[in-house]
This record gives sequence, structure tokens and C-alpha cells, in this order.
Amino acid sequence: MAQPTEQALGGMPGVKRVATTVLPELVQVVVTFDGDTDPWRARQLVAERLTGVIGSFPTGTRPPLMSSASGRLQELMEVVLESEKVDPMKLRDYAEQVLGPRLQSLPGVARVERLGGQERSLQITLIPEKVSSFGVGLDRVMAALEQSHQDMATGVLEIQDKGWFMTVGSLAATPDDVRRLPVQAAKGVVTLGEVAEIREAPAFRRGLARHDGHEDVSLRVVKQPTAATLDVAEGVRTAVVELKQGLPEGMRLEVIYDQGRLVTRALNGVTLALLVGGIFVAIVLVVLLGNLRGPCWCWLYCLWPPSGQRSPCTSPGWASTP
Repeated sequence: MAQPTEQALGGMPGVKRVATTVLPELVQVVVTFDGDTDPWRARQLVAERLTGVIGSFPTGTRPPLMSSASGRLQELMEVVLESEKVDPMKLRDYAEQVLGPRLQSLPGVARVERLGGQERSLQITLIPEKVSSFGVGLDRVMAALEQSHQDMATGVLEIQDKGWFMTVGSLAATPDDVRRLPVQAAKGVVTLGEVAEIREAPAFRRGLARHDGHEDVSLRVVKQPTAATLDVAEGVRTAVVELKQGLPEGMRLEVIYDQGRLVTRALNGVTLALLVGGIFVAIVLVVLLGNLRGPCWCWLYCLWPPSGQRSPCTSPGWASTP
């Protein structure tokens, strides 16, 4: 998969480098463009090229996931959902079903990255003795599972002058539904629950998030490249306040990183530096001119020049005028 993808992406206009990292169950391709390239046009070009190579991927490969047009510096805020008593699987469920979609819908937010907790999964463990006694093959179990999430059309039901499209859904959403799935055996049909153990359990972990000595779920809010940092940060803060009011008992939501606060402090620091610099300039003028009248006249004349005259602040050497 890596080689055809590299060849397809390497020939695009404005591409400087294509780097590929091959990991177990994952191929990551990073495309670097020239600095003056429009990020949205680059994203469109990459999507078009990926469409052409998907057909050559091996069977069972998931569709490629292209991340949003934003870098690490666009990580605006980090919000943690924590609890010492609630199961990490429930924390993850709430973060994915409630918190993530709410934050993702805010203006200027590109994506919400989640880390920590435990993903809920449905585990099916075949019992070798029963599989052998019933004569059930692994291929038949896989066929039964693949047919358990389909929605097929059966026709149109017409009653007088009205018609309804009829479908048959075979979704097995709970462990009990999966246990009742029919599986073809050597002699007749058995249910999956007769040859396997089905239970909900945490999926295999690839990451862990901790805060204040206990496990939590971290949600990192990434803003769009063209979005204003302060506006997006204010929208996220407002949403967090609203989400706190509807949290289940025992859960807490806290903002542990806020880039908007850092930007505000930086701007305040610049303002303070300008004020201090202006005071020192006034002091230097007083020392050099020997009186307060000169610098006061200079500043007033600079800020409010007489009608019809140009401010001396725009002329070279204005600060030396007595």
C-alpha cells in the first residue's frame, strides 16, 4: 500500500517531500507542501489522488483517513473528563457520544482528538470442544457475523393510494442479539451462543491518559488554520460550561490547557511593554530638556495637532522639537 500511495502523492504540484512510516496495521504517509500552497487546495488534491489508488489496496484494508488541514500548533485547548469511581469504558463512551460531537460542531474547530479511557468492544471467544462437537467452522461463524449488520430492501407495500418502502434489518447491537445469531453446523443450525462466549469488554489499548494521579479521557481541540484563536477559544469555554451542567453523577470536566489564555497574556504583555516604554521616553525627554513643558507640549501636539496642520509625529526628528 505504501509504494502506490507514495507514487500517487509525489507527483502533485507543490509537493516538497513524501515520507512514509509503516507500522503494524497502519501505514502513515506525510506529504509536505511548499509554504505558499493553499492548504484547502492541497487537501483536495490529496483526496483526488487517494481515490485513484484505493482500488489497488488489499482486501480488508480500511479506507484511508486524511487528517484535517491543521498542524500541531493548531491544538487550541485540552479538556479532560475524569472520575475516580466511574468505569473508564463509560468515560470513553460519554466522551465519544456527547462531548466530542458537541465540541466538533463549534465554529472554527477542525477536529477533536480523544485519548485515554477504554473503548467498548464485543468479544467473541469460540469454545473448541463445542465447535468440534457441532461441526461448526470458523468461516461459518464469520459469515453469520457479517450478515448481522445489514439492512436489505424487501419491496414496496402498497395500501390504497399510498406506498411504503419495506426493509429488513439484521443489526445485532447487544450481546444477547449476537448470542441468538444462527450458525450453520454439520447437522442443522445452532445459535452462536451455543459454541462461543459473547461479552462486552474493553478493546486492546494503544494509549493511556492520566491527570492528578488517576485515569481520565483527554479531548484535544484542534482549530482550523484560518480561524481566530481567541474566538474559537471563547466558544469552547462557553461549550464546556454548558456541558458541565449535564454531566452524569461522578464525572468532572476540566480545561487543563488553553492557548487562548496564553495569547491574551502575550497581548497584555505587549501592551504593558508599550506603556512602560512610553513612560521611559517621557522621562528621557524630561532629563534632556530640563523641564516638563517640552515633553508635555510634544506629546499633546503629536496627539492633537492644530486644525489644518499635520502631526509632527509623522515627520523625521519630531522628538527633538522643543
